[in-house]
Amino acid sequence: MDDVDDCAVLSAPESRDVLRRVILPAAAASAVPQARPVVGFVGGQPGAGKTKVADLVQAALRQRGGTVRIGRDLYKAAHRHYAAALAADVRTAGAKVRPDTSSWQAAVEEYVRDQGLDAVVETALADLDDFRAASAAYRRSRHRIEVVALATPEAWSQLGILDRFLTEASEGAGGRFVSWTNHDSCATNMLPTLAVIEAEQLADRITVVTRDATVLYNNELIDGAWRRRPAADKAVARGRARAWTAQETAAFHHEIARAEVRVHRDVPGEDERLAVVRDARRAAALAEPVRRIAQPRRRAPGVDYHRLSTSEHRWVFDELIVPSYLNGIVTRDDPRAVYVMGQPGAGKLLAARMVRRAMRPGTTRLVGDNFKAQHPDYFPLLRDNPRSAGAAIRADYRAWFTWAEQYVRDRRGDVLIEAAPGSVEGLMASVPATDRAPAPLDEVFEVSTCRSRSPVGSLSCRTRPASCAGRVGHDAHRHP
Repeated sequence: MDDVDDCAVLSAPESRDVLRRVILPAAAASAVPQARPVVGFVGGQPGAGKTKVADLVQAALRQRGGTVRIGRDLYKAAHRHYAAALAADVRTAGAKVRPDTSSWQAAVEEYVRDQGLDAVVETALADLDDFRAASAAYRRSRHRIEVVALATPEAWSQLGILDRFLTEASEGAGGRFVSWTNHDSCATNMLPTLAVIEAEQLADRITVVTRDATVLYNNELIDGAWRRRPAADKAVARGRARAWTAQETAAFHHEIARAEVRVHRDVPGEDERLAVVRDARRAAALAEPVRRIAQPRRRAPGVDYHRLSTSEHRWVFDELIVPSYLNGIVTRDDPRAVYVMGQPGAGKLLAARMVRRAMRPGTTRLVGDNFKAQHPDYFPLLRDNPRSAGAAIRADYRAWFTWAEQYVRDRRGDVLIEAAPGSVEGLMASVPATDRAPAPLDEVFEVSTCRSRSPVGSLSCRTRPASCAGRVGHDAHRHP
């Protein structure tokens, strides 16, 4: 259709006819009037996963006798010009039919309020004035208003847009296009909308969930006051910025690779393929601040993601290690550094305790196992594969050990270091730095025994939680 721009909007009689014959019968087929109806708004930026969460909300409300699903995107297929608009340009197809789909959504919502039906509304929560108007209308119809907001990181929502586009394209349905500007503005504007919803009490309950429906925050109006301090916007912001686990990072990389394969298989045009590949690259860029860092491995699949992101790595040191192990430093004019060295199981722990009692008050004791324990993956790795647990997190705990040594040197404090260096170079990399601090290298204690204890001996038993496996000795031999 060459003149799709001129005729995409239906005439008023045709629009009303589609609403009466197609949209309302399909939307309200199973809904029944309720004495106290409920409307649930499921909010998030495009690609956040609203459809999946809305399905769960609808399933819960269905136990009351059925519900109406509401959303502009649900009505596009009923528009007789939509297919032609998609064929002409996927980037503008939605905008061309929006006047009709918006009017149909408004009509369906009015029908829900008039009949007292339960409803689930998918929305970006990006327009505060629209939500204020909707809240007032549902209040007048005595609906209970509940909001479910998704705290989906922008990287995952950008990837979600791409996945939906490729799925619809492979099914011959064109593909819904969402511009980067629209995606970013919806993600940004959602936060102030949530803040005002609580400030002005525009809803009776507000819940923040992840993409897999894990609840992060829940608040409810009770006798005209919120049950807890309003913080839905902060909960969404924290949920988006939360550092990813190794499993989440691996899943993201898998989906990126899968999307790139699907692009070349399902998207025929070169220009369209280039545009879609750009979306994949943008999703990868958005993940940089929160994803884990890949590490090469000699065994399949050749890579793992146990190395923390830069921000999480720094947070662990500043918020966990410094308060726990570096908070009692006493500044000295003649700071001293003492090393207790020996192979795993040699008895360094007992020797270090003896040496520590002979040193001055305020001596900081640095032990590699203490730093390992601060890594969020360490104890799960110990449980699942104790022989490789230390190697998987070595880059992080070695860096923390180095930072801790520097932290003590900068404050001119005494330090006692337990070490099992794997090489002379490994020891000398630390000793000269300590000696130049200008803390002098006071003494080096070498702990030797006729026979080392078992690799999973008493030190392991004393340092691990009761529910976790012990570390394997020769891996411990590699920490600083």
